[in-house]
Amino acid sequence: MVKWTRRKVGRSVLAGVFAATVGLTLWAGRRGDWGRVIAVGDPAPFFEAQTLDGRVASSELLRGRKYLLVFFRPNCRYCRVELDEITSAQAGAGSAPVVAVSFGAESETRRFSAGLRQPLPTVLDA
Repeated sequence: MVKWTRRKVGRSVLAGVFAATVGLTLWAGRRGDWGRVIAVGDPAPFFEAQTLDGRVASSELLRGRKYLLVFFRPNCRYCRVELDEITSAQAGAGSAPVVAVSFGAESETRRFSAGLRQPLPTVLDA
């Protein structure tokens, strides 16, 4: 009989989650649900959204320029650190514009954005 310790249970759960993730990834990729992978330097697919401050952010407005799309969740503390680092680095001359895309509710996103060192154009993933 196998003695189940916390460590063994944890490893079993992680192995199951990993296997499920790989399986779903292969299944979805096979079905073609995710489209092609965009490489650095490839043109971004068309997007257009209203920012939290009412302006429009779109691939059309940024055409011909390099820019960075950053995806985040408002309840992710690591995302806050990452976005603060990006805005600090962006302060340099000639840096690419950044558009932040939130996977959270508007109220959460507004609170999150208000806590950043520097504001970023932020849109909601609808």
